[in-house]
Amino acid sequence: MRLFYTVLVLFFASLVVSAQTRAGQYIDVVYLQKGNPIEGTILSYEYEVQIVIVKEDGVIKELPWKEVKRVNFQFARNLFPENRRQEAAENVIEEEEKVLPTPARKFRHQVTSALTFGNTTSSDFGRPGTALGGGFAYHLLRDISFITIGAGLDVSLMNHQRRENVLAATVIVEVPIGKGRFRPFARIETGPTFLFGGDALGAEITSRSITPLYHPAVGVEITPRNGGWGRMTVDLGYRFLTSRFELTTDNLDIVERNVNYRRLTLRGGMRF
Repeated sequence: MRLFYTVLVLFFASLVVSAQTRAGQYIDVVYLQKGNPIEGTILSYEYEVQIVIVKEDGVIKELPWKEVKRVNFQFARNLFPENRRQEAAENVIEEEEKVLPTPARKFRHQVTSALTFGNTTSSDFGRPGTALGGGFAYHLLRDISFITIGAGLDVSLMNHQRRENVLAATVIVEVPIGKGRFRPFARIETGPTFLFGGDALGAEITSRSITPLYHPAVGVEITPRNGGWGRMTVDLGYRFLTSRFELTTDNLDIVERNVNYRRLTLRGGMRF
């Protein structure tokens, strides 16, 4: 009889040790928007409200939903009833479906629009004039080491009064200043330009010179909260450009014009 009780006690002891070993293999992981993930056992899961988790050292953490990126449940049967596990699993699946994966391609597209402000001075006008303008641009970007480079086309209206337009083939070199969802950067854009369009006074542009454009800027790249593929950019810079061309009037007079553009440029766009 004593042998029977001894065997029975050893049997139950092995079951307890085995159960503890299996339970120890189950661990919940909460991944945060910022910082290292937290491992432990989830005590409370309130979807879009908060998560309460106890760590292995006994510390209890209450995490607001806005700080949570995603949750990995291990579904230990001794901790979660069947309906609770199912509800948690559905919430995790629903949350993960909202995340749009970033494309694995090397190149990204960038489309931007701009609004420009400044004064215009020229050799044939005695005083500077206030000018408004705008433009659109497309660039193909690639990240190389710690910088981003790109190339594309830029079309700008430099003066709304004189209808002077500029087409530029530009290259971009961008250096990040920080990290995170709101990533500051410094950028330089340069390339040759070609003037096109008419003159507000009716004169015809009969000769043009290709001249360089310089556009330094600082801005910020904004990554979506869910880590999606589309990123917004906003930057403020200054555009330097000198256009040289000749006008032929109705009287067949030839007028040489040398226009210095200095433009404060506010630009926004999308990268994808």
